[in-house]
Amino acid sequence: MKSGALRVGKVIRIFAGKVNLELLAWCGVLVAPLFVNPNDASPVSFCLFHNLGIDYCPGCGLGRALALLYRGDLISSFMTHPLAIFFVLITGFRIITLVGKSVENFNQRIGVSHG
Repeated sequence: MKSGALRVGKVIRIFAGKVNLELLAWCGVLVAPLFVNPNDASPVSFCLFHNLGIDYCPGCGLGRALALLYRGDLISSFMTHPLAIFFVLITGFRIITLVGKSVENFNQRIGVSHG
């Protein structure tokens, strides 16, 4: 009988073989700010630099800026982090590229040709 850890490892390998993990990660990055309250002044920070005591981090405020952007507050989003809009555009482009590659790979596996 296999141990639980070996079975979990096998499931992860099968899942990783079927799903593009980079695509999943980028989608998660864009969806996560939907669940952030931009007005919450919580002292908890996920920023590695902040937790190490480093004052400057180029990414700090990006999550809050995305949350504001998703709520339609473009000016506050820009004032919080000016690159939030560009981040969404660039990440969206990467997601579209990865979806295209995934579809192409899937079509090759099942033997569908286009053209």
